[in-house]
Amino acid sequence: MASSSDEPAWKQLKLSLEAPCVDDEGQRIPRILDIQGDVPIFDEKQSAAERLRETIARMVHERGPDLSLITMESLQGDDPEAPAKDEAEKDAGKEDEEGTRKPMTVAQLSQMRTDTIQKLNIAAGEISQALEIVELLLSTKQSAASGITAATATTATAAAAEPPAPPIIPPSALTTTHITPAPPRSSIRARDAQLIVGTKDDTLRNAASIFSRAAQRIGRAVEDGEEYWRDAVRLRAGNWGMVPRPLPPSHIPVRKGTDNPARDFLVSFGLEEAPPIHRRRAIAFLTDNVTRAEKYERLTFPFRQKTRLRVGITHTDENGQSFRSYSTILSPASQSKKESLDVQLTTAQREITEQEVFSDLIKETGSLPSCAASVSEKSIIVEAVKNTQLSFEMVSTENAQQPESLPSSPQFRALCDLILPCLTLLLIRSHRSRKTAPQTGPQVAQTRRPRILAPVISMLQYYTFVTEMHAQVQNVHKGLAEAGIDVDVHWVGVGQSAEEVLKMFESVEGAMGLEIGGEAIIRIDKRRTIRFTFSSPTTVALHLQGAILAVTDVPQLRRLLLAQVTECVLELLKHAGTDRGGKWFIDNLEEKCVGIWEGGSLQTRLEFDESFHLTCIGVFASPHGPPKQVKYPSKGGHVSLTEWFQAFVQPSVSRA
Repeated sequence: MASSSDEPAWKQLKLSLEAPCVDDEGQRIPRILDIQGDVPIFDEKQSAAERLRETIARMVHERGPDLSLITMESLQGDDPEAPAKDEAEKDAGKEDEEGTRKPMTVAQLSQMRTDTIQKLNIAAGEISQALEIVELLLSTKQSAASGITAATATTATAAAAEPPAPPIIPPSALTTTHITPAPPRSSIRARDAQLIVGTKDDTLRNAASIFSRAAQRIGRAVEDGEEYWRDAVRLRAGNWGMVPRPLPPSHIPVRKGTDNPARDFLVSFGLEEAPPIHRRRAIAFLTDNVTRAEKYERLTFPFRQKTRLRVGITHTDENGQSFRSYSTILSPASQSKKESLDVQLTTAQREITEQEVFSDLIKETGSLPSCAASVSEKSIIVEAVKNTQLSFEMVSTENAQQPESLPSSPQFRALCDLILPCLTLLLIRSHRSRKTAPQTGPQVAQTRRPRILAPVISMLQYYTFVTEMHAQVQNVHKGLAEAGIDVDVHWVGVGQSAEEVLKMFESVEGAMGLEIGGEAIIRIDKRRTIRFTFSSPTTVALHLQGAILAVTDVPQLRRLLLAQVTECVLELLKHAGTDRGGKWFIDNLEEKCVGIWEGGSLQTRLEFDESFHLTCIGVFASPHGPPKQVKYPSKGGHVSLTEWFQAFVQPSVSRA
């Protein structure tokens, strides 16, 4: 590393940051007050008495002669002579107005004296200057007269009669004096150099910082412009609609050739066939000036409400317990803070679409044929099914997940999550029907727009009805299985595939509902078959030999199902008795199986409770004794119904 002696002399110079107080000889450096011409005027050192005298004189000059009359009582307002003084001042003012003169004060006299002295000094200067000029002229005239000869005296006498010529002043009469001021002291020169260097250094630093900030601003502007068009290309590649941004009413065109309005465009993310009121709110635009921390907030939504549609179902079961389930809505806290532009537009599109769905639901609620409904500003409640309420609410995305006092059902929560996208599909189907419908002609009045709410209610009714029907079928399967009867159940809740259901949503013909159906087949002991087919909303068809019975409610379905199961079980008992001997037949009127043989008879009938638990009662009649009654299931142990029946019938037939 190079030593300090190798550095140049100007780098080794060390200047003090404080102003010097003394010179090189140790003498006090006077403070400069003013510079007149080339002569500086220094501040003279004054004693304490002189400074006090000047301060008092200045106070008297500024405050007036009444300064000596001010007391502590007058400042505090306790001076008893204050009112008298005020009256005296008022009288003095009146006298001044009348023109009465009063003696001059000391201040006025001092001011007049100062002004007079200044004017006298000016006059004395002018007089002295005039005297010097006169003396100069006189001396010049005398020197010129001494050189005139006597020969020219006559000529001069003759010429004296003529007016005298003006005197001629020689060039050497008036001269200039050059005064070279004394060079300043070294300490003053050092201080001046220090000030000059510091001022230039600050100026250069400020200029450098200005250029640096300007360069950074230009660089950021270039980066923002590139990022702006890069985002615009991404949005266009994502098939988002882009329309020119309208100019404001107060827009004044700038110079020709400017491209400022060329960058103004709007991103339209609403549905194409949506009403104008929804399309106007479904717009966004890119922001130019964003920081790197706000890079993912480049999109601005001026009309975004941040509300989502929440579907809810409140259900009360047979035991009186209530369940309340809602559709799932992702809150902003659960979503990523650094969402891409495509994700932001998708979320905003979902919000505006659900708002349009809610507005259409409000319009359709008043025309429901068989459902009671209540409508408020942000909620709709529909009594879709008995003990089941369907609700639609517009909730904020920040407060979407709220704790509920009632428990939730996983089945109904899944159904709510299914209903929400179905509403969007039904809205698109409605837009498609509006687009394909004739705009003129007599068919306009006959065209009926597909509904949105009716298919959802139909689907909910179908789900509730099929759930209750499935519970009845399961009870039959469980009751017969406990009796040892071989039972097979084939259940299909929705017979259509996913593609077929989507086609129903897309088709415009199904204006009122969705034609969804299923099938249930119960095979008992691999001999008899009970077949049901059902379709939305609550229609069931029982297929018999040579006939089809339509069922519209669950109690009627239970009675038909009970009759068919009873007939199948009695047929099973008839075959079991025939294998042991005797004559067996079924009395369909009284729903019992009768067996007759020599020496006795047996009548068997069946009973089912609410859960289809089977009870078989047999009455054995014999001429040799009173009737004997037996009951299944017995307390001796668990055996199947056929085994119990055969064990009871075999001894009786053998004795006969």
